[in-house]
Amino acid sequence: MDSIKEYLNDSGAVTVKTTENSLEKHTIIEGGHVMTTVHETERVDGEIVKDDIVQVKSTNEAEPSAISGQA
Repeated sequence: MDSIKEYLNDSGAVTVKTTENSLEKHTIIEGGHVMTTVHETERVDGEIVKDDIVQVKSTNEAEPSAISGQA
């Protein structure tokens, strides 16, 4: 699953791009100074088996921040 989301804040637009396959998920955050929280849960038969919270702070508009993880 691939997604691109754009958010507006005081310093302009922030773009969050996510690319996911069966083993990995990559998120790139581009844009102004922003603290982003990614909360991801995975359920199997109604039970939460994975609950990740990741915070990323973009401090330089020229260089995107990136997070990645394995499912």
